[in-house]
Amino acid sequence: MSKKKNNNKNRIVNKENRPLLSIGLITKNEERCIERCLKSIYPLKSKMNCEIVLADTGSTDRTKEIAQKYADLVFDFKWINDFSAARNAVIDKSKGYWHMSIDGDEYLDESSVDEIADFFNSGKYKK
Repeated sequence: MSKKKNNNKNRIVNKENRPLLSIGLITKNEERCIERCLKSIYPLKSKMNCEIVLADTGSTDRTKEIAQKYADLVFDFKWINDFSAARNAVIDKSKGYWHMSIDGDEYLDESSVDEIADFFNSGKYKK
């Protein structure tokens, strides 16, 4: 899958080209559902300045291979029985001003994608 350039004139891009939103995931062996999740959030990339960052905690299936088609960054994180440590590792590698976490077995419907993009593109996040 190729990443599309956005021609939306309403899209807010800051001077540093830093993403407004980082979408973070922590995964392990989520081959059965990760593509649905990533396909659901990927349209945000064409509607606003955002990134997808994924930490994999030791998958032995195709999770990482699938994730690399959609995510801006996929990295390994050694599982230490601490979700907050994994979440913080994702946040540390993220560049966005805002952060959203989503589980690999969750997904956004199209109206949610539009609402998130509209929120950021309208500037409401500044209030």
